[in-house]
Amino acid sequence: MASASGAAAVARDDERRFVLEDVPWWMYLALRDRLGDEDHTRMTYLEGRLELATTSRLHGELHQLIARLLEAWAMDEDVDLRGFGATTFRKEAKRRGLEPDECYALGPIAADGVPAIALEIVVSSPLVDKLAVYAGLAVPEVARASGAT
Repeated sequence: MASASGAAAVARDDERRFVLEDVPWWMYLALRDRLGDEDHTRMTYLEGRLELATTSRLHGELHQLIARLLEAWAMDEDVDLRGFGATTFRKEAKRRGLEPDECYALGPIAADGVPAIALEIVVSSPLVDKLAVYAGLAVPEVARASGAT
């Protein structure tokens, strides 16, 4: 049975985060699939811990700025950078899943289905270790940008 961990954390610029503990894999899948792409709730799943978060305007502004800069650089340098947005990546065997703020492949996406580069904007501190999730998913590069002052 899933249980909530503490009260909801209210973060900078109206980002909200909270964690559910002991969430079975099937429940994470059901929640992620039910909310779908239209919902802007971000989920990070790590071995039974499920963080649900909303993003702020500052988060969105930084995300767009950095993504545009990276894409402009790729065009200028003739790099085959292919964007996949906030696509959900998950592996049941590793009990991990998340949606990066933006992710890219260098050329066609790898056979294992993970991006070559993930972009993470940090305005408020995650409650679940996203780098551990990325490591378990075998994403080779994670670019983190902080909006914290």
